Amino acid sequence: MFKNAYQGRFISIFYSIGSKPLSLWDTDVHNGYIRRITDYDLNSLALEIISTTVMNTYITCPNYRFKSLGIKLPYLCLIIKNLNKHFSFEVQIIDSKNTKRRIRFSNYHSCSKINPFIVTFPICLNEGWNEVRIDLQDFVYKSYKTLYLETLQIKMHANCRLRRIFFADKLYDSKDIPAEYKLFRKEDQLATSKIMDEFPYPPSYLGENEDMNEDEMGQGDFFNENLMPKYSADFLEMPAGGEDGGNENQENPEPDAAGGDDNEDQGDEP
Repeated sequence: MFKNAYQGRFISIFYSIGSKPLSLWDTDVHNGYIRRITDYDLNSLALEIISTTVMNTYITCPNYRFKSLGIKLPYLCLIIKNLNKHFSFEVQIIDSKNTKRRIRFSNYHSCSKINPFIVTFPICLNEGWNEVRIDLQDFVYKSYKTLYLETLQIKMHANCRLRRIFFADKLYDSKDIPAEYKLFRKEDQLATSKIMDEFPYPPSYLGENEDMNEDEMGQGDFFNENLMPKYSADFLEMPAGGEDGGNENQENPEPDAAGGDDNEDQGDEP
């Protein structure tokens, strides 16, 4: 899609205000909805993705007309609103070993796991609107000791509101970012959420993948905010039992992350 195009400082793949904000995206909706709404914190339009099952409702870029994004810029930036519900998003990349790998971020995990073709990583958003910045090349190197080449696909799952998704060639100070890539808001309505600078596990750690099947989650429990996990940095650490300790000592072991068995990803390796 962008592979043979000039890639400057920024490439935007989503903006909620445009006349056709999903022109580059495919949508899939089950037990929920995807629609543009007016966010009253912004007093402007945002895209809302809602579902009782996280993995069954999502938007995917690029759409069916293109095989891959082909974006080489290493920083992924999202302006996203925390709705205090389970949500996740996923980035598929290709690295210097010519291997496709997926990086999945979610707010319903308490620890990170690396498998040959997928990394799962917990993310904790602040209340309200957040700016999330992810250094993909650093993330890939720490996970697999390989070099990031390009992003192939992005998939945004329920439940969240989106304002803007774009790539950058480096991290910029706010004053150096064009106005159209910023969130227009009162200063106290924006919180910046950053991925941890260092992994809470050794780079060589390969654990059993934790995939939660949201189909097993009851609809009533799913939207009960009292049952929502409230993660903080204290949770982003290896279990006390060490690399192989997993969740053995937890009274309530965490369910597997949504998305099914990652054995299906064996086909991603050339």
